[in-house]
Amino acid sequence: MKNKNWKIIYSSYEGVQKRAVELLSKEIGDLLLRDPGVYSVHTLACEKVGAPVDKNAFIIGTLAENELLRKYLSREDIPARGYCVRVIDNPDNPDLQLVLIAGDTAEAVLWGVIDFIDDGVPAIAPRSGGVPYENYIFDAPRLAKYESKRAPKGDIRSVFIWGHQINDFRDFFENLARLRFNEIIIWNDYPPINAEEVVDYAHSWGLSVIWGFAWGWSTNCGNADLNNLDKLSDEIFENWKTQWKPLSGDGIYFQSFTELSQETINGLSIAESVVKLVNKTCARILEDDPTLRIQFGLHADSVLSNIDVINKTDKRIEILWENCGGFPYYYSGYDFEKTFANTETILAQDHDIGMAFKKMAKLDWTRFNYQPGPFILGKCGKGVLKEDLAAIDQIWRDVTPIWLNHGEKVYSIIKRIHERPGKKVSLNVVGNLIGPIRFPLALVAELFWSTDEDYDQIVTRVCKRKIVTI
Repeated sequence: MKNKNWKIIYSSYEGVQKRAVELLSKEIGDLLLRDPGVYSVHTLACEKVGAPVDKNAFIIGTLAENELLRKYLSREDIPARGYCVRVIDNPDNPDLQLVLIAGDTAEAVLWGVIDFIDDGVPAIAPRSGGVPYENYIFDAPRLAKYESKRAPKGDIRSVFIWGHQINDFRDFFENLARLRFNEIIIWNDYPPINAEEVVDYAHSWGLSVIWGFAWGWSTNCGNADLNNLDKLSDEIFENWKTQWKPLSGDGIYFQSFTELSQETINGLSIAESVVKLVNKTCARILEDDPTLRIQFGLHADSVLSNIDVINKTDKRIEILWENCGGFPYYYSGYDFEKTFANTETILAQDHDIGMAFKKMAKLDWTRFNYQPGPFILGKCGKGVLKEDLAAIDQIWRDVTPIWLNHGEKVYSIIKRIHERPGKKVSLNVVGNLIGPIRFPLALVAELFWSTDEDYDQIVTRVCKRKIVTI
């Protein structure tokens, strides 16, 4: 390449776009390497159209904010809610090149940057014997042409995790964003004392934070007193108002005595009781905070045959369905036909819903303890991380073959979910992003994003990403 010095011309260095600029600078810096004593990647705010682009340049931002991008791209080039990435020769200087990364939104700018560094780089890397060598991408005479226009099919792409499983929330959230998730549900027995810091950092990566806590649910939920729901509702409301409302999250998630295989507790219907409790309590919460998102984690085993009752749940509440038959919703066992049929039943309901995919983050329940009190979330020592990584490695050896064997069936389920007209569907995976990003989680994230391509094409792209451990 005649001029190996590149610069990044950005629209904004705030919020999510700041993360986009930082990520691009870090990753391209690793590939461009410095001349002795000279930084090869420069970053600067957007230049006016009349200013010469005198170096190879990445031009990134939203079309509305970046005057320079509008010189090379039109509104029709960028999908709604999505982005356009395009490598072109500089029309004003044919010896130079431009990499255009334009997003419809600030979040989409970040997704476009991720597209280029994770998918674009392997696609245009110089090859020897058919093998791409990404480290030499800027040694080639020119970057190969590349274009990608993409937008998410899934509106909400989230991860559920227990708070005490997050070793380093910064690494955790960056991994989430790198996989283009846009929400995290964090379950805690007690509110973390650094909640505000956690939420702020998540938002900077384009992630919404949903705080999860129990509503009359415990390890002994089969002993719940369904005759005294008013008292329970009062306790839940007070707990939310004093403990969880001040945490400045984007919503709340709860489970409530449905994690059972039977349909009744002491002769009383679980479905009827939980709908009564949920509607009464959520009405009080939404009166206090009308903008709050509320997600109801509903274990299907005890209520699926009473779905007509569940349909009476307040329409302002999102139902996140779990245990909908077999893999991928359940921890063990596999019955694809049953799973697909249950999916169809749930999709037919007139309600905003979600699907929780499991078999991604198992716990050693023989060593598990609930959090005994308030704690600092996601700031563990190296010793804890080392021990957790050792345990996670064993889990992934068990989990990965399941996804390799059944991934295409999961693809067919998600594709059907993406096709649901009218109502919003959130897709959730119970996942652990400790350590390297494993192939099954990267695959699921990509399926959540879109199923417009053939399954084989999606698998190929995921496998080529250097951040993914096979």
